[in-house]
Amino acid sequence: MFYIERIQKLEDFEKCTELEKRIWGTGESTPPPLLIALQNNGGLLLGAFDERRNLVGFCVGFPGSKDNQSYFYSHQTGVLPELQSSGLGYILKMKQREYAIKMGFNLIKWTFDPLQGLNGNFNLRKLGVICRTYLPNYYGIMKDKLNEGMPTDRFVAEWWLKSKRVVDKEQGKNAKVNLDKLLTEGAEIANETKALKKDVRIVVKSNPSIDSDLILIEVPQSIRRVKEESIDLAIDWVQKIRPLFLNYFSKRYIAADFISEIIEGERRNFYLLLKDYLLEDELREIEK
Repeated sequence: MFYIERIQKLEDFEKCTELEKRIWGTGESTPPPLLIALQNNGGLLLGAFDERRNLVGFCVGFPGSKDNQSYFYSHQTGVLPELQSSGLGYILKMKQREYAIKMGFNLIKWTFDPLQGLNGNFNLRKLGVICRTYLPNYYGIMKDKLNEGMPTDRFVAEWWLKSKRVVDKEQGKNAKVNLDKLLTEGAEIANETKALKKDVRIVVKSNPSIDSDLILIEVPQSIRRVKEESIDLAIDWVQKIRPLFLNYFSKRYIAADFISEIIEGERRNFYLLLKDYLLEDELREIEK
């Protein structure tokens, strides 16, 4: 049982700072005075507590605007590593959604690493976000264990809080997309990969000229596993997918789903990109 609530006590702000260090594996973290300032001036810091009142997760964000569009920006969401398969991350995001709607927002944005397959699956498949912006090396070089040595390329997640897509996901209407079915319907894979060894694949060929309405772009089963094998191989993945996403997003494709399947004994992960006209009605409704 987890309890989600706004952080209020000084000691809990301090615990958030320490929890951030544990989750991201870095000596640097957001100082409590900044968290306090955010919480009391339009931002939102939610803490997740277990039955013993231990802080085991948090999410923090604040109002934002860009290009005449207002939204809530979710800066960080994290839970203890041992609880990352417990569903707590989902509980935190849904509580953040509830608060954001009460605050008058229809949209939450955040960034995430497109090569982190678990995040892709969670954000697109579980929550129902869409992505159509790719930011090369957005944060520069970071020193935490998750990002150390890697360019910080990021997707911008758009979580349209009241959209049919998101509401359907919340209600469990989350039919999985089958890779073989997509291929028979005309989807084309933009990057050819081959196995180097168990759980490590490399990109051997890319196609920037696909004209299908449905495009699949493969990402690693685990970029952490690739990085453990070789930092150069991990960086090569970034360098190979970056131009693909930039290219197809510029051609008005939208990452709208995530496929994760076992193929010949190996887990394979793909983003599904749709030509924007296929989402025309949905986009018109959510962007009113």
